[in-house]
Amino acid sequence: MRGLKVGQCLDDDQVGGFQASDCTMGHTYEVAAIVPNAKQPSDLKERNRVRNTTCITQVEKYIGGQTEVTSRRSIAASVSSDPEADQRIVCLTFPMNAAGDSAGMTAKVAKDVLRDPKRLLRGRVCLDKRTFDKGQTGETVPTCEDPHRAEAIAKVPLGKPGDRYPGIKELEKRARPLCTTAMKSYLGGVTRKDIEGGFSTRTQAQWDLGYVTAICFVNTAEPVRGSLEGIGNKPLADYR
Repeated sequence: MRGLKVGQCLDDDQVGGFQASDCTMGHTYEVAAIVPNAKQPSDLKERNRVRNTTCITQVEKYIGGQTEVTSRRSIAASVSSDPEADQRIVCLTFPMNAAGDSAGMTAKVAKDVLRDPKRLLRGRVCLDKRTFDKGQTGETVPTCEDPHRAEAIAKVPLGKPGDRYPGIKELEKRARPLCTTAMKSYLGGVTRKDIEGGFSTRTQAQWDLGYVTAICFVNTAEPVRGSLEGIGNKPLADYR
């Protein structure tokens, strides 16, 4: 982990650390940021929150988009894997596959790559079930070009890192108007009866780690293919 540079590609080694990898070949992680930080909190819980929130911000700058809404994720390299962890925070980005596992990358992640609309579509998170169906747990489909009933469209703030956890009901109250606004904008400035909004909020454990956002979704009763971004008043049947 010494001599790291932003943009470097890494794989797991066999002893709980990382080893350099060729970015043109299959690899697991990419270094998105190296943030000097010699004043990390001594409290372990607070330290984890600071490291996590730092890397969410840094990775989203690096990829030019939101984590969790797309398949891209952020992680801070563990203290045990970084011999300079008392002086810095190493932020890594990696993709998740449909099973929720690190999928491995075959090309470097960069803003110019993720700005490609087709690339963004393939990387967006879509689910096979609607996000508001009680008793249902949606599974991520391989890509949004596959049949799906829910599409992640935005990540909206529900508080600030370090805020006291307000409880699920309060989070839902905060998320609903924000996601309604995000949905209308995403669909092209329209409100439709055949496309409904939904969202996922956070558990206290997630909140304490700095995940103080909700993920907004658009939902359809029947499966669709492709992104509904900018659909406007087009027939939903065109997406089936």
